[in-house]
Amino acid sequence: MISRTLPMDEWAKIERTDLAGLMRYANADDIRVAVVEDGGKIVGHCVVVKITHLEGLWMDQEHKNGGVTSALLKQVVKTSRELANETVIAGAADGDEQMYSLLVRLGASRLPLSFFALGIGN
Repeated sequence: MISRTLPMDEWAKIERTDLAGLMRYANADDIRVAVVEDGGKIVGHCVVVKITHLEGLWMDQEHKNGGVTSALLKQVVKTSRELANETVIAGAADGDEQMYSLLVRLGASRLPLSFFALGIGN
């Protein structure tokens, strides 16, 4: 068995998995595919993606209106572009109708994911 980073010209080898859906949203320069192979057959893989993640949407209930939402979204897009990302990942917690509704209105695609935090140190 060997482990390696799969070069981009071999990414088609994992297209049949759920990862292909995530990979189409990220810049190829920000993706690495770690694989384990046994006799040339991929027997395990994981995609490492550097991507902007939106978190902590909040609006004061007294000021919750289209103007605040629109201004906030424009600033989120501007700030995301400053980080040189074309796509952002955003989660809506169970029961967070405000975030869910906002993402749906923006045309966001739902990904079959649950998010976790993992400290890997340096």
